[in-house]
Order: sequence, then C-alpha cells, then structure tokens
Amino acid sequence: MVTILGLAVATTVSTVLHLHLPPPTGSFAVGKVTARLTDPARLEPATAVPADRRSVRLVTWYPAVAGTGEPAAYLADLDVIADGLVASGEVGALEVAGLRFVGDPARADADVEPSQATYPVLLLSPGNATNVEFYSALAEDLASRGFIVIGLDHPFQVAAVALDADVAIYAGDPPLGAASDITPMRIDQRVADIGFVLDQLEDDRSLGRLDGHLDLTRIGILGHSNGGVAAAQACADSRIDACLNIDGQLAGGPFSARPNPSAPTKPFMYLTKEAELHPSLAALFEARPDAIRAVVPQAAHDEFADPAMFRPRVLPTATTADAVITVSRGLVGAFFDHTLRDAPLTVFQGLAAPADIELFVYPLTPRR
Repeated sequence: MVTILGLAVATTVSTVLHLHLPPPTGSFAVGKVTARLTDPARLEPATAVPADRRSVRLVTWYPAVAGTGEPAAYLADLDVIADGLVASGEVGALEVAGLRFVGDPARADADVEPSQATYPVLLLSPGNATNVEFYSALAEDLASRGFIVIGLDHPFQVAAVALDADVAIYAGDPPLGAASDITPMRIDQRVADIGFVLDQLEDDRSLGRLDGHLDLTRIGILGHSNGGVAAAQACADSRIDACLNIDGQLAGGPFSARPNPSAPTKPFMYLTKEAELHPSLAALFEARPDAIRAVVPQAAHDEFADPAMFRPRVLPTATTADAVITVSRGLVGAFFDHTLRDAPLTVFQGLAAPADIELFVYPLTPRR
C-alpha cells in the first residue's frame, strides 16, 4: 500500500510539473485574443434552426510587447464550454479540471509589438474533435518568431465552442460506412470557413487591435489531421501562398478528402509519422518542385497536439510527446520561414531534434 501510495504521489507531482506549455523559442513575447465571426451568407447545417448562420471562433496569437496584457488562460472560454467538452465524449471530466491549471506564457490582449509594421499571417485548422487552443505550443512558438497565427474553431467539428446562447458540441464520428460521404463534406465546410475568414481579414476590421498589422501578401495555412487535409484543399485559394499538413490523410492521402487528388500548386509540406507513401502519392510529391515531406517516426498521431504532453507521468522527465512538439515547432517554423520569408533551405539545418527526423525535399530524382 505504501508503495502504491508513493507511486500515486510521484505521478501526481510529475504531472503537475508538466501542466504548462514549453516556452516559445522566438524573440517576441506572445499576445492572445479571441473573436467570433458570423457569415450571413451561410446557414449552419448542424442545427435545425432556419435563422442560424455559420459562425467561426478565432483564437489569434501574435508578437506582443513584453509585460503588457494579462496572463492568458489556456482555454479562454473554459467556464462556458466545460460541460460541452465532457458531453462531446472527447475530453473527460478529470481532464477538463486539469485544463484549468495549464500554465500558458501568452498574455491576453497584449499590445502588438511595434518593431514591424506588419507580420505574415498563418491560418490554423485543428484536428477532428479538437479545439484549436490544444495547439497552443505550436501557435505560440510561431507567434514568437514573428507570425500572426489565426486559429479557427469550427463549430460542431471541434469538441465544444461557445456561440451566442449555446455551446456547439462535436457532432460525433460518422456512422460506419458513412465516412466516405460525411467526412469530405466536413472538410468542405472547413475550407468554406477558411475562405470566409480570409474575406473578413481583407476588410481589415475583424481582429481589433491586430487590424492593420496583417501582411496579407504573405499568408500560409496549416492544420492537423482533418485540419491538415482542409489546409491542403484550401491551398487552391489564390490568397494563400504556402500550406502545411500535419499528419492528415484521408481518401486522397494528405492532399484531399476525396480519391484521385491533385497536389497543391503552392509550396507544400507534409509533416507526418508515416515513413512510407503509396506509390501514387509519391508520384504526386515527385512532380512538385517545392514539396517537402518530414517524417517523425517516433510520433503518435495525437502527439502533434498539446494534450499528449499533459498525460500523467511517473517521473518529471521529458516524454516522446515533448520531443514531438519540439521537432514539430522547429520544422513548421522553418517551412514558413522558407516559403514566406525567403529563407534558404538551410533553415532546416541545426533544428532541435530530440526525436529522429527524416526530411525529403522534392523532386528526389534530379531532372536532366
């Protein structure tokens, strides 16, 4: 009994010590603001209310003046959506309680760092049933490197989102046999959400203190899982300059929710745990002169998001989840430095690599 009790205490202490985000690696402090936009032109298909219009919640991380603003909560609307997170079936009650104690280095409503007039913009679409703030470690690192990162919470596709008077709870996994129809429609809805947000950003009246600081001539998009496939499909939008899919693969591989895909014509990166590619997908990569595939063989699919770092651990030492976040931050930041800031490919050299990385820059076969 004493041994079991001691193990329980050690596990609790080790876990509490890791209930925080790793510090960002860039030179800027990080600010955080939230907003919600409603598209008057689109109905909300997940409700039976004719007057409901499609809304998108935005969480934006940005370079900030150090010391301004207030300490940011990890999940800004947690008091409102806590019951919805549990009802979604994706987050347990104990996990929701733990989210209240996650340390976050970002500052809410901080002043925008004035050393640059504008900053490149990155849109972030989260994984299925996963709120976008569960990618804070990655988003805050990118913001500290001088990007404005706009995360999209897609209602009824993430665990829980606060709307006007209700909480939109994840609509559930598609029934067996129906995924081939439902999942592509959900990806299409995400792409429409992304297009709508881009429309609003062009009006420059959507993000309050950030209005006027967005460099809309340099826009990238990234996402994880379903969000990664949505990012690849959204890359067809002429306003987007580069796209990155983190371990998202559906019927069209990392490029599309439907079979027989076309690869994006923009610079594209696939960050994944999968070491092998189907020959048809390999041919699509090979045909792109500006495609990159980065493989982290040790990773599990959920380790590209924050919650894997918060799992109970017996010892206060780093786990594979910590290593995956570290290498992901380095690879994603290097890709967008390369594609949006014209950094040479050597920007991928010397990255912190506590986990193995395999990097493929296409075409692999030199052309004559």
